[in-house]
Amino acid sequence: ELLGYPYTGSDVTASANAFDKERSRQIFTGQGIPIAKGAVMPLDNFFKETHFEELSNTYGVPFVTKPLCEGSSIGVSLIRTESDFKTAGQNWSYGSKVLVEAYVPGRELSIAVLDGRALDILELCPSNDFYDYEAKNVEGVTKHIMPTALETEDRAILLDIAEKTIKSLGVQGLSRVDFRFDPSQKIGQRAYVLEANTSPGMTPLSIAPEVAAYTGLDYQNLCRWIIEHPIFPSKGKC
Repeated sequence: ELLGYPYTGSDVTASANAFDKERSRQIFTGQGIPIAKGAVMPLDNFFKETHFEELSNTYGVPFVTKPLCEGSSIGVSLIRTESDFKTAGQNWSYGSKVLVEAYVPGRELSIAVLDGRALDILELCPSNDFYDYEAKNVEGVTKHIMPTALETEDRAILLDIAEKTIKSLGVQGLSRVDFRFDPSQKIGQRAYVLEANTSPGMTPLSIAPEVAAYTGLDYQNLCRWIIEHPIFPSKGKC
């Protein structure tokens, strides 16, 4: 922006809010967007042995620990045992705060959003314990399923939440909203937003271009749309 160059996607504020899990959780809560039970805690003494029992009582087992500002599931740990908790602490190098969340059982879903409109839903079935860095970036580790088997009402709710999530953050252009979906809960209480990605991947394994292609917008034309819709200095002036 300082150089006056046009760029695509979301502006600095939207991207910063989406990337910071503490800030995005605050925004989601204020807008009534469903998220997993969780809290941001100081790192000091967080990983002490006696804290495991307290966290287990509050969030259940397993629970999840996450950095506030990382992508691709870097630093995310699924905590089932005291040993997992200790290992997560030993490997922690992600700042002075920790996000702890209740683990939402069920399915991993992701929705591509283009210009504020949710395109479609893709289901991810990783062979790993959860959709971690390897599952996201190594071919063959995760199975992508489209179309996703969902009740009509569930599908409508998920698409609506995705659009509300993007709107709450002020996101523009191509984006992605990631969910955990617990089919054991009542309709209307099954979807939990994990995060929004304002600069989704464009690799052969990436979700957003795959969803766009499924809806009829192939890779070449998706790239064309992105290039022809910069948000700075303003749409339609480049």
